[in-house]
Amino acid sequence: FIPVILVRKGLSISVTGVKDLTRPGLRLGFGDERSAAVGQVTLSILKKNGIDPGEITKSVVYKSGTVDELGIAIKMGTIDATIVWDATARYYTNFGTIVEIPPENNVFSIIPIVVLKFSEHPDVAKKFVEFVTSDRGKEIVKNAGWSLIPPASK
Repeated sequence: FIPVILVRKGLSISVTGVKDLTRPGLRLGFGDERSAAVGQVTLSILKKNGIDPGEITKSVVYKSGTVDELGIAIKMGTIDATIVWDATARYYTNFGTIVEIPPENNVFSIIPIVVLKFSEHPDVAKKFVEFVTSDRGKEIVKNAGWSLIPPASK
């Protein structure tokens, strides 16, 4: 998964990168790091960019249990900016602008696909893995808006 910044359209405060999330007056929404993977990644991105998460807390007006709730909060206008997965952000481009985070400032969430040793149907699971990693499977994943390889790896 590739994190991006989703900024509410019509916002008068310029947000072009991670450091801009510290600007006064922004209403931020972050995933709750206790329940949303994007929340944990957001904290890592802030730290990687020299931002103390404790200092930005005063601007966080919403903590979500899921990444989808952050997109909805942008749509509803209850927050000005958030960090979400690129695929999630694409659903909200009518309401927000996607700001890509450069690879050197970003933290990617790699999701492996494997057959579990204790799978009840290992043959079926293996066929599924083979399908997802096939050219056709990769095309389907890409068309659904998911990134297969982090930008730094391309």
